Amino acid sequence: MRSYAAVVGAALLALGALLLPAHHVMADTPAMAPANGISMPPSPANDTDMSPSPSYVMPPPPVYPFVIVQGMIYCKTCRSTRYNRDMDASPLQGATLQLVCYGKKVVNVTATVSDENGYFLVMFYDMANFNQRNCKVFLGTSPTPLCNKPVYPPNKGVGLSIIRETITIPPVGLQGIYCPTSVLFYGPSVARNCPSN
Repeated sequence: MRSYAAVVGAALLALGALLLPAHHVMADTPAMAPANGISMPPSPANDTDMSPSPSYVMPPPPVYPFVIVQGMIYCKTCRSTRYNRDMDASPLQGATLQLVCYGKKVVNVTATVSDENGYFLVMFYDMANFNQRNCKVFLGTSPTPLCNKPVYPPNKGVGLSIIRETITIPPVGLQGIYCPTSVLFYGPSVARNCPSN
């Protein structure tokens, strides 16, 4: 019985000797050693470093499909800034048009106003109702009563078909660029009574 107690005592002594140096080694490390005998909690992580981990990749924003319909609106027989001799017309700034598509439902989109070159652009996102064969461009409004008579098409109730243009590198989401089969024209209500620049 005495030998059993001696063996257990020796084992406890050996275990204590193994743990005791480890305690001293830990106490010598600067992060764990108390400065004045008072233990301090570990320092918190740097709150200003909020950058995501290198493995996280931000997903790209969703890309919605769309088409563009673009063209030109001119004032026929009027000579003003940027007059085009071949067409005998000048660009009409501030004119609008309507793009109407007859799909599952009728979608009517009014374009932005034409710029100083007579250029207009419509971005159309309702792809379920877009079909080139079923969409037409109509004259909308003229910015001046001196050039507000529809010339081509001959009245606002007649729409022009659209045709697809060729593009080399379309932007993401763009399904096609279309234009009317002709330039759109207004003309003066009274012959040669044109708007000034």
